[in-house]
Amino acid sequence: MTISKKTTAVTKNAAAVTISSILAGCLAVGQVVSASAKDLAADPSSSRVSTETTVDPCRVSVPTRQPLFGDLHIHTRYSFDSYLSNQKNDPDGAYEYAKGKAITLPDAYGDQTISAQIDRPIDFAAVTDHGQFLGEVALCDSDWTEPGWWAPVCIMSR
Repeated sequence: MTISKKTTAVTKNAAAVTISSILAGCLAVGQVVSASAKDLAADPSSSRVSTETTVDPCRVSVPTRQPLFGDLHIHTRYSFDSYLSNQKNDPDGAYEYAKGKAITLPDAYGDQTISAQIDRPIDFAAVTDHGQFLGEVALCDSDWTEPGWWAPVCIMSR
């Protein structure tokens, strides 16, 4: 799995060519490939390219690699955009959903009537709620008898 790959084109006037590839995390393999521009110009069909490879041992090692599936961008009722769509699940609910448990979602009218569940748990999940309006969402979600329920931002969002 290549995370990033930088390729520099070889021209006759180039002094050297460097192609570097870096793998991240547990599969960290640094590989540097270099060739002299003179060598490539003298014999373009030549494969005079040197390669160095180092491999760090992994805690979990699978010869054929192990793909993981997850979600790194989950919003809950604490994000203003999710609040506006009447999303009532908190971070605990988001993680329970990622583990394969059922959660309740709003229907087209905002009523919490839809049950959602994934076929199998995902390997990782991250709740990434917005910091903007974080306090306002808590105010707007309070009881109507509370003063915060009548805040201008809450009135405008209803």
